[in-house]
Amino acid sequence: MSCRSRLRRGVLLVALLALPAGARAADQPGRVELGFLPLTVSNFSAEGDESLTGVQVPASGSLFFTGERGLYLQWFATEHVALEPQLSYNGVFTDEDDFNSLNVALRLNYLVSGPDRPSFYLYGGGGLFYVNFDDDDSETNPTAGGGLGFRQPIRSAGSFRVEAGYERLFADEGADADIFKLAFGFALRF
Repeated sequence: MSCRSRLRRGVLLVALLALPAGARAADQPGRVELGFLPLTVSNFSAEGDESLTGVQVPASGSLFFTGERGLYLQWFATEHVALEPQLSYNGVFTDEDDFNSLNVALRLNYLVSGPDRPSFYLYGGGGLFYVNFDDDDSETNPTAGGGLGFRQPIRSAGSFRVEAGYERLFADEGADADIFKLAFGFALRF
């Protein structure tokens, strides 16, 4: 056997042995997924008012349903824990009145089986919901909530998830609201 042939076989053997280590290194904590929610069903009920149920395609934290942010960034801090900032913005501009809202949140996800296998997860967190009306009337309300979900990795490209949760909106004038939601999400891994 020639020296060149041995070198090729040695390089091939090292490459084959390095594949599992390389795959494991790609799945270590520190990676990020950028996701969006193509579908959310929310039930919003304020104290003393009737409840409203809505379907958002895609989810955006629309005028009445503040239970979900449309975009999220999931950062895997450890093998089982992920931090997830979420964001949505809505603007309605008419000849008479303008309305815009900004909804930001941060939540903590605990993945039972980790990010690389199908996994149930629990989450909890909070945020702020800012609403600005055209007549110089605005308010900022805190939110807090939690829920559970199921996350299915899609090879090494990202994930699909479905979750159910509850969120409480703390209003300025004591008219707090309860939000129950069911959401579906897709994410791409970086």
